[in-house]
This record gives sequence, structure tokens and C-alpha cells, in this order.
Amino acid sequence: MKKRRRLEGFAEEQTLLSKERTLLSKERTILTEITVFIAVIALGFGLIRFFEHSQYEALMAYLGIFVILFGVLGILLSIRGYRKYSNEAGSLERSMGNSD
Repeated sequence: MKKRRRLEGFAEEQTLLSKERTLLSKERTILTEITVFIAVIALGFGLIRFFEHSQYEALMAYLGIFVILFGVLGILLSIRGYRKYSNEAGSLERSMGNSD
């Protein structure tokens, strides 16, 4: 009986550790996504500046603005996804902690 409780405690601890590793992995992923989308935003500004005095200035300005907005939207969606996951993980952890 005592051994079974110890094994159940060990299993719960391992489950919490795996959830923590998953959350840390999500954090690394969000940082990578933000880095990529910042580079996309920089590309948008680069397009605008590079074609500033050419015959395609208006077209490239619209394309640059679109690329910038795409980067900002990507960052916002990445942050939203991370927050959603971290809230779900937090509620699972609290519910597991309350079952004791």
C-alpha cells in the first residue's frame, strides 16, 4: 500500500516535469517565431527603403507594408497561442495539485 502511494506520487511528479519541459519547449518556440517575424518586419522596411526612388516605388511600398503587417500579425498570433497553452497547462497543474 505504501509502495503504491509512493509510485503514484512519482508518476504525478513525472507528469508535472513533462508538462514543465513542454512549457519550456513552447517558450523556445515562441522566441524563435518572434525572431523570424522580426526579420520579416525588417524585410518589409528594407523593401520600402531599397525601392524608394525607383519606378516600382508605390508597388514596393504596398508590398513592404503588407510584409510588415504580416510580421506583426505573426508575432501577435504566436503570443496568443503561447498564452492559451500556458493557461491550459496552469489549470491542469492546479487541478493535479488539488487532487491530493
